[in-house]
Amino acid sequence: MSEKNQEPIEEELEINLLDFLNVILKRWKLIAKICFCIVFITAVYSLVKTPLYTAEVTVLPPSESGTGSISQLKSVAMQFGLVQGEGSLDSPLMYEKVLKSRELINRVVQRRYSSPENKGKETLIEIYELNEVVNPEERLYLAYKKLRGLMDISVDNESMSLTLSVDAHDPQLAADIANEMIEELDKINQEIRTSKAKSNKKFIEERVEDTKKSLRSAEEALKRFREKNRRIEDSPELLLQYGRLKREVELQQELFITLSQEYELAKIQEVKDTPQIYTLSEAKPPMEKSSPKRKRNVLISFFLSIFLGIFVVFLLEYKENKKEELNELDGFKIFSQDLHGFFRKFKRSFHGKGKRHH
Repeated sequence: MSEKNQEPIEEELEINLLDFLNVILKRWKLIAKICFCIVFITAVYSLVKTPLYTAEVTVLPPSESGTGSISQLKSVAMQFGLVQGEGSLDSPLMYEKVLKSRELINRVVQRRYSSPENKGKETLIEIYELNEVVNPEERLYLAYKKLRGLMDISVDNESMSLTLSVDAHDPQLAADIANEMIEELDKINQEIRTSKAKSNKKFIEERVEDTKKSLRSAEEALKRFREKNRRIEDSPELLLQYGRLKREVELQQELFITLSQEYELAKIQEVKDTPQIYTLSEAKPPMEKSSPKRKRNVLISFFLSIFLGIFVVFLLEYKENKKEELNELDGFKIFSQDLHGFFRKFKRSFHGKGKRHH
């Protein structure tokens, strides 16, 4: 591009920039008023709004459940197609679903906590001021929705840990709710595992009985074979048949012993009552509120209000320019005058009819 062509472009940019600054400076008071009003409203809202405190608790689900003997059972049972299809109970995603379930949250909202307003203990239904709702089911549902909206769950796929965050208007209450939720999570987890252990015990018990019958049948078949064939050393076919029957008995014996051991372990697991969820960091009352963040809100509102003010003054400037352009056109002047005259005549005739009627 030549220097001659470049100079007009630079001059045009300077003119546009000056026009831009001129519009802002001409209406700077309006921008200042908009900015002051928005910042003032934001500051008042941040001061009036009840603060929220966030308590966090991090838990680590146990490793894949089962002992070495159970793994041994699975390896043996796979040969016979005896492995049950079952999902993992140790996935953080499973715990996330349980924490969000109505069953767990309904238990938590009905527990009693130290209310920030009262020294006595109250349920979350009372703390959330829902006790005036007549229908108990609706009251419980509203409390569930309230707590569900005040909690957040995040899962770390690398460490396989789960973090639960709970908001409340009181720091101690937030920590108590978070810890109670983990306690209920552990209880429900125990109930699920106990139910699973009962089902597992029943399954193994049935397999023990089936294996016992198969072992008895194999032993009887081997016994009858030995009774009918006293001398089998000289017959390759009889030796092969004898080997098959003997291996069947040994295989059934091995499976029966393994299943019997697992049956005893399943009975122990059924009555076992040990925590399965490991709490890495228990929820403690937070020292600082999580919201509202007054400084951040005021700062954001300040910058947004400036942009809004600039937008408004340019919109007003645009309307004024358009109005002046329309007034400068003869056609629009004539149309405006005719339209104004028509409404004046219509108004006079309307009032004249009204007077004659009276």
